[in-house]
Amino acid sequence: MNLTILGFLMLAVITILVLSNRVNLIAAFSAIPLLFALLGGFDIKKISGFVQSGINSTFTAVILILFAVAFFSLLSETCMFEILVNAILKISGSNVYVILIATVVIATIAHLDGSFNTTYLITIPALLPLYKKLGIDKKYLLVLTVMAACPMTALPWSSVAVMVATFADANPVDMWRHLIPLQVAGTLTAFAFAIIIGVFVSKQNKNRTISAEDANLEAKQFDFTSSPYARPKLFWVNFFIFVGCLVTLMTVKLPTYFLFMLFFDITLVVNYPNAKDQKDLIKKYAATMLNPCLIFLAIGVMVGVMKDSGMVTGMITAIMSLIPSSMTRYAHVIIGLLSVPILVFIPYQLFYSFFPILIGIGATFGFSSIACVLPFVMLHGSQCSPMTAAANLCAELGGFEITQHCRNIFIPLWIACTITIIVGAVSGAFFLGPI
Repeated sequence: MNLTILGFLMLAVITILVLSNRVNLIAAFSAIPLLFALLGGFDIKKISGFVQSGINSTFTAVILILFAVAFFSLLSETCMFEILVNAILKISGSNVYVILIATVVIATIAHLDGSFNTTYLITIPALLPLYKKLGIDKKYLLVLTVMAACPMTALPWSSVAVMVATFADANPVDMWRHLIPLQVAGTLTAFAFAIIIGVFVSKQNKNRTISAEDANLEAKQFDFTSSPYARPKLFWVNFFIFVGCLVTLMTVKLPTYFLFMLFFDITLVVNYPNAKDQKDLIKKYAATMLNPCLIFLAIGVMVGVMKDSGMVTGMITAIMSLIPSSMTRYAHVIIGLLSVPILVFIPYQLFYSFFPILIGIGATFGFSSIACVLPFVMLHGSQCSPMTAAANLCAELGGFEITQHCRNIFIPLWIACTITIIVGAVSGAFFLGPI
């Protein structure tokens, strides 16, 4: 059977199964691609090569998520975040606007290392209790966190920016200079949404009954007797470990997973020197650590099969044939505008396969390779796709099913993406000549 048709059918089957909650994400992303690879005429040996290639591309992310989840779960167990949130509450009181704007600021800073996983692990656990206390729907926490993180992906040391620049045979720093207007626009859009949400939440909470506990936050005293692993006396020690981890992630040129492993070890030994406590805590969070890792590996299987089998090439050619010849000059801009709904159904790793075609088309009109890939650096669409491991992590941290999470953030992210694309087009960044 034609590989292009198989590719579209496979995505349709996976999408239907995932959205209908009939099959677990891990099974859908790993088993269905293998079935369609067999239908495509590939033997088991060839398919295993596809799988190995895909898994190899995600293995570093698996190790990262393993130790990152362990580190932040451990910090949460010490109740450091609960104490920190209470301190923020004492400063901000019940000012909804301050909390919402702070969310954007924190997520922006957290994403300085260019990793969505790190950003979600830093921002969501710290602010989720605060949102609950103030009666703010937690979906807004996820919306603002993602909206603030996406523009920071353009930073030249971001793995996404480096990957895109590699396709364009360009220096990431040179590419970033042309992305600054888009970055500013994306960040301002996140702040604008924070204010708009603040207006809505303030009106919604006018009739909300504030409990004595929430109204007198300064008098709040935590009872740690029900949390045997709480370490309130080590708050400042854990806080400096937390800050040290963030600073190290942003400044030290070492693998992120290695740094998380190191800080996890320090946190574990400092807070729980007893070997039994260490064993019990690792066992307690084993499932939390394992689930996103399995999703990463399953996505790797799907990416490997689709990319190495040739399905992607045929699918991209078919999609491009739908664009009228008169609009070909704006192919990269059009695809950029549609990238959010497209990436809901196509893993973002596969989206890179568009680049050679778009760069080739742009070259015929005198556009530089950088201009042709600029619309795709911020990856707004990838974060509202069930096929993205980071999006699954975000949903899990927020306590949402992935499909519900994707529905919650789809429109805001498409608006943010559209605004940045318009800015890029108006500024001329998407139509640069040879650089």
